[in-house]
Amino acid sequence: MRRRLSVALRAATLVHLLVLLVATALVVFAGDLYWPVAILMLLPLPALAVPAALLVPVLALVRLWRWVMAEAIALAVTAIFLLGANVAVPDPGPPTFRILAWNVHFGDAGVDAFARELRAVAPDVALFEATNHDAHNALLAAFPGFHVERLASYSIASRFPITDRGVPWELATRSGPPYARFTVDTPSGPVKIFAVHPVSQRGAFYQTFRHGGLRRAFKVAHDLFADDYDRRRNELSSLAREAAAAGPRVLVAGDFNVAGRSRLLASLFGDFQDSFVERGTGFGYTFPVRHPFLRLDRILGKGFRFVRTGVGGQQASDHRPVYADVALAP
Repeated sequence: MRRRLSVALRAATLVHLLVLLVATALVVFAGDLYWPVAILMLLPLPALAVPAALLVPVLALVRLWRWVMAEAIALAVTAIFLLGANVAVPDPGPPTFRILAWNVHFGDAGVDAFARELRAVAPDVALFEATNHDAHNALLAAFPGFHVERLASYSIASRFPITDRGVPWELATRSGPPYARFTVDTPSGPVKIFAVHPVSQRGAFYQTFRHGGLRRAFKVAHDLFADDYDRRRNELSSLAREAAAAGPRVLVAGDFNVAGRSRLLASLFGDFQDSFVERGTGFGYTFPVRHPFLRLDRILGKGFRFVRTGVGGQQASDHRPVYADVALAP
């Protein structure tokens, strides 16, 4: 009996290790440069680690220590390279200002809920994506002394004057333009800020499974997801070109609609630093709000030093907000 249990445990552990290895290899070596892997990265990948909670105690109970060690190593590799775990410490240097970016999902929760979260984080510049009248009013309520503007599906509240603004209307779809550009006049000079929200994957998921049935899903999935992916890549490519040419000090923040360890973003924004990679600890997940497993929202910068970064609370939207304290790079 004990021998059979040992063989079964080893087989189950081997299968689990292979699943973790294959998933991690796909993300690391293929990544979201290919739309099927991009879709894989949007699934609840932390669930792949759940079998370890059952396997490890039983392996330890029957003293299969080498297999316990194999599981531990595989989980550590998975956490870092598949799930995007990061460990960093805040920079002791003084921040210049705090920026917040938030997909507010068209203001479903109302003015008061947004205002409470905004006051808790206390940013100097706040960006809203997928905004509407109620969400925009939350900025006015939370920051009565700020410069507050709304442009297409984006809102901004800034302690500093806003001297320029615009959107690429030529890239706009039914959901609006994929990004907006603002220039804020800080005490250290002008800073170009891009608020980001390219096309989401939700439309492709909805269209694929709208009428049910796996046969139809297999027929239409490739075209829908490939078109969706190409459009998002083109939108982010246009943003990357414009941000690269925008000057020496640029921030790009918002809902990028790509998962954590994105090779697509790395290829487009090679000169930019990611606030979470530089100063974040944990996984930095922002979506879905109650039990997040995706880091869709992020803040990238060029010409700055990130001092600290974080993720906001669990109210007012289906996304959690992200924020970062930034200082001028030496």
